Amino acid sequence: MTPEQEKHVEMWLAALRSGEFRQGEGALCYNNRYCCLGVAAELACGPDGSAELAALRYESEEPTKPIGYDDYTEGLSEPFQDWFGLQSSSGAFRLTDESRALIRAALAAPAAHTEVAALNELCKNNSRTSLAELNDYGLPFPVIADVIAARPPELFMDEDEENE
Repeated sequence: MTPEQEKHVEMWLAALRSGEFRQGEGALCYNNRYCCLGVAAELACGPDGSAELAALRYESEEPTKPIGYDDYTEGLSEPFQDWFGLQSSSGAFRLTDESRALIRAALAAPAAHTEVAALNELCKNNSRTSLAELNDYGLPFPVIADVIAARPPELFMDEDEENE
């Protein structure tokens, strides 16, 4: 990751931990509720973000439609991925012992909307997941921020991938 991308990720982590964004599921942003990736997209479009990315933000006049970012409503398009150094639109990564421990610790005191059984199953049987999946299973934003901060394998591009 570049130093600029690191700065963007730190801004994202702070936003996820701030309590400023209401968590939702199934879309980047719908009805003023955000997926963890929607928080990232919103930051990229905000005052400390990129004017080019802000121009890609689209809010429909129909209140029943989610906000779009570069015509994406459920994952991040490549320009948004690049801004954060992410490898995939869903924030896919390989589970590690550390990421599993962070998820399991959160399950000890689950939030109201956390799908405990699904997250336990994920930790037991899967080798891969995504930030979008963790979000949609109800893992709270601060825990998702901790998972991101742990830099699990395959979540972010490394310097070699960026230069290709």
